[in-house]
Parts: sequence; C-alpha cells; structure tokens
Amino acid sequence: MSELFSRPLPKLIAVVAFQVLILLSVLGFREYTLLTRDTVLLKLQTTDPQTIAGSDSRPVRYEISTVDVAALPGDDEFMHYVYVELGERSDGTWQPLALHNRRDRSYDNAVLIKSDYSYYGGSVGRERYTLRYGIEDVYVPDDAAASLPSGSGHTIAVEVKVDRFGQPEPVRFLINGEPYELEER
Repeated sequence: MSELFSRPLPKLIAVVAFQVLILLSVLGFREYTLLTRDTVLLKLQTTDPQTIAGSDSRPVRYEISTVDVAALPGDDEFMHYVYVELGERSDGTWQPLALHNRRDRSYDNAVLIKSDYSYYGGSVGRERYTLRYGIEDVYVPDDAAASLPSGSGHTIAVEVKVDRFGQPEPVRFLINGEPYELEER
C-alpha cells in the first residue's frame, strides 16, 4: 500500500477525489433539502408585488417575522435560536403555533423552522421578538419583474422547504397563487 502512494499520480488522484467529495456533499445538502423536506407557504407582510422586484429591493418581512411570546405556548426564554412551530391555515399559508428553545413539537402535522431572534419591545408580559429565518434576502429577478401585477391588495407568499433541523430554503414566490421566480442575494 505504501508503494502505491509513493508515486505522485495516485496521490494527486486521491487528493482531487477527496475535494470532489467535499464539494458534492455541500451541494447535495441543499438539493436533499429541496427534494425531501416539508413544504410551507409563508405569507409576506406586504401586499404590493413591486416591493419584491429586482435585486435592489429591500429584504422581505414575513407575517411570522414578529411574534408575541405571551400569545404563543411553549418556551418563553431562549438561548441561541428560537424554533417556531408552524401549522397550516385554511388558506394554505402557515402560522406560528408555539415557540421552543429546542427542536420540540407540541402539535401533530406541525413543522419547526429555526430562526435567530432579537428583542422588539412591548409592555410587561407582552414581549415581542423579531425573528430572522435566513430567507429574507429574496427577490423577483429584474427580467421577470415586468410581469408582476401592480398595485396593492395582492396575496404574496414564499414557498419554503424546511429540513428536519429547521433549516429553511426558499423555492419560489406565489402572488395570488401564481408562481414567480425567486433569487437570493
């Protein structure tokens, strides 16, 4: 065996093969999430499609971006992350059901999504947190922005795949139920 690795070509092949395996594992993790995980539909706070058009648009805010800790069951103190337990509404979008310090579920057919958090404010007993899921920097590309409907009053959502660890991956926008291409910054 030591004879085999004393020659330069087998060493080079082994090093290149190892690097290719690492690259494939990184790319494969995202694809695995997209193919095998739960799909949720997260509604945006805005109703104007032009606010998500183009790479210079502002980060999106979801309806689940701000939560009132006292209004939801679960934990009320968090360490590093908040795991938001989501349940499906009758319109197909998802809403928070509970907040957890760990990946614990309280409800059947619920999905956990992981977020960073910061204190937003509120009165005594009504603490509010701003949550960031890592999927806020999405937009409709410039070439597809011309086909967006104009004006406010539209229902805008992002289809998101969530893996078993709570990591979200945005897939596409849905505006009034119609799919639109999505890109990340």
